[in-house]
Amino acid sequence: SDLDLSGDKAKLAMNYGTGSDYNLNNGAKINISGSSPTLLINGSSYIVINDLGEEGDANINTLQGMNNNLTGNYALGSNIDASDTVNWNNGKGFDPIGSFGIIVTILNDPNNPGGITATQTTIDKPFTGEFHGLGHTVNGLYINRPSPLLYEMPTQLPAIFDAYSVGLFGATTNTLRDVGTIEGMVSGTSNVGSLIGFQKSGVVKHAFSSNAVQGTSGIGGLIGASGYRDENHQQTTASILNSYATGEITLLSLPDPLIGTNAGGLVGKSYSLIKESYATGNIHSEQSNSSTVGGLVGQQINNDIIQSYATGNISGNIDSLGGLVGSLLFSQGNTKILQSYATGSLNGKSAAGGLVGSIGLEAVYNNPTRDINAIASIEDSFAAGKVTATDDSYLSSAGGLIASVNGAVKVKNSYSTGEVIGTSKTGGLVGSISNSFPSLQNKTEIENSYATGKVTGTEYTGGLVGFNLSESIIKNSSAQGDVQGTNSVGGLVGFNATEILNSSAQGHVTGEKDVGGLVGKNLQGVNNSFATGNVTGTENVGGLVGYNEKWANAEEGVIFRSYATGSINGSTSVGGLIGLNNLGLVSSSYATGNVKGYQYTGGLVGNTKGGYLLNTYALGNVTGQNSTGGLLGNASLTYLAKVENSFSSGLVSGITHTGGLIGNMNGVSVDKNSYWNIETSGQDQSDGGFRKTTAELQQILTFSGWDIADVSDPNSTSVWVIDENNSTPWLRYNH
Repeated sequence: SDLDLSGDKAKLAMNYGTGSDYNLNNGAKINISGSSPTLLINGSSYIVINDLGEEGDANINTLQGMNNNLTGNYALGSNIDASDTVNWNNGKGFDPIGSFGIIVTILNDPNNPGGITATQTTIDKPFTGEFHGLGHTVNGLYINRPSPLLYEMPTQLPAIFDAYSVGLFGATTNTLRDVGTIEGMVSGTSNVGSLIGFQKSGVVKHAFSSNAVQGTSGIGGLIGASGYRDENHQQTTASILNSYATGEITLLSLPDPLIGTNAGGLVGKSYSLIKESYATGNIHSEQSNSSTVGGLVGQQINNDIIQSYATGNISGNIDSLGGLVGSLLFSQGNTKILQSYATGSLNGKSAAGGLVGSIGLEAVYNNPTRDINAIASIEDSFAAGKVTATDDSYLSSAGGLIASVNGAVKVKNSYSTGEVIGTSKTGGLVGSISNSFPSLQNKTEIENSYATGKVTGTEYTGGLVGFNLSESIIKNSSAQGDVQGTNSVGGLVGFNATEILNSSAQGHVTGEKDVGGLVGKNLQGVNNSFATGNVTGTENVGGLVGYNEKWANAEEGVIFRSYATGSINGSTSVGGLIGLNNLGLVSSSYATGNVKGYQYTGGLVGNTKGGYLLNTYALGNVTGQNSTGGLLGNASLTYLAKVENSFSSGLVSGITHTGGLIGNMNGVSVDKNSYWNIETSGQDQSDGGFRKTTAELQQILTFSGWDIADVSDPNSTSVWVIDENNSTPWLRYNH
């Protein structure tokens, strides 16, 4: 309940000591409404404000008059009706308390006839005292202070322009707490917030706003900019705790595109800790080129966001937009987003992410404090909104959680559930992963994370990750949504150059070239992973991987202890596990889905250029026309291919070069101890391998030379297991 001190000369002393605090729970207020009160907080005297004052007020005991005493400590004794500020200062409204900004003087250049010159002066007069709202609000605040500097050049010289941070407080360095701004409107140019334009340092806690805010850059529902970095790259931080904003945010249009604009539902640009805070307002950009917009923070640099969320929708022609953070930059230590989420829908130009738009190592090349061990982390967080990126350029990206990563980022125990629509580099969880900083000691990891939304893109589209060209790892992660794209389309990853471990995809996958149930185009290792969705494409179509390639290193292009169960439909190089295998090793892996193609169609691999199939099998029916096989459709003349300790048992139908195990070996491939079921395949010929009956394929002696044991042997660690006389063999570690 409220604490009321209504008498004249009332006295209140609150002493809670270092390390302790006071809390106003459930909307409680401390009302101090009488005249000449005394308020002491931890021994310091506070001036109690109960009046708005007037424009140009010289009285230090009013809200507007606080500008005359920027070092004093203040508290609100009651709610303040500020609705009359709409009539102040020729439409400019309330004059912010404290100031930070620039004054630019434009002159004729005496050394250059017809030219101009400009001088700039910085004004730095922040409010440095403490401000305690005691649970009260400032109602109907009106501020309209855009700078003409960004809009037009003067017609007469000399001319003087100014641009100041705008908010109830223009600039602050100390504690502001337990105060709200409601039912108002704040408009400015740069560093515009309902409560504070520029929080240079200090703490804001238990603060809130419902005011609409608009401007051209550094726009926040509560704070425009928080913290900063000086010319020596030294970062000054602040804290925003237990605070929120619900107002609508608008980035106003400009005659010419402005580089570096940003806006956030709570804070526009932040170097500060944000904890247990949220924003719910929608954000819209009217600009032709907005840089970073986030539901909570437009741009977050080298500091953490913990237990915070945003629910507002974001729209406009925005380069980097995120449901929580538009852009997360890091250059030191471990910058974290923990236990946070976003649910708003996003519709922007590029780098659209359900939680974060873009994450990257800050490109401050001359910054001596940049740490090669720097990493960003997103843990125990999620996004649920629909994500749309409309730009069709190669640089575009869209992700259910993160649009793009450049550097070392750890994503752990996090997920996304919203639909993702993009063009290039579109992923259910992450759109694009790269690393332009090879000196970094850490690498990107995605661990124990998943995506469930439908994903639609063009090139490089994946149920979890669209494009991954970075030394990184994906482990214990999954994707469940259907995936549709053109080239390099995968149920888990579209284009993959990283290790995939213990991961899976369940969605149906549709594309054109390099289309796979797990990975569209794979250049690294896939281990202990599987795909269950149906796959449809044209060229290089596989139940697990569409196109698998080994480049130079032994671990590249290795498929190990993995499988696929979906039905596969394509035209050229179509396989139950892999469409086209280029020098890759496929080991201890299998496929069970039916496969239909035209040329180079196989139950396990459609077409192999070299490579090695070791300890593999295929059970699905295979239908093709040219080069069709129960296990392998075609082995190219280009390189020597090997098939060893493998079998197939599905029905095989084709026209030319049709075989129970292998359709066409092209005369240079080698097979060893490999078999097909002559009874179930409908084929008594194969371009390699040995025919066996069903009964023979259920006898352990048939597989002499294999690492195989009967299921009754409890101590065996063999690769293969057989239940003799009852089943054909299966692989011990991924059955």
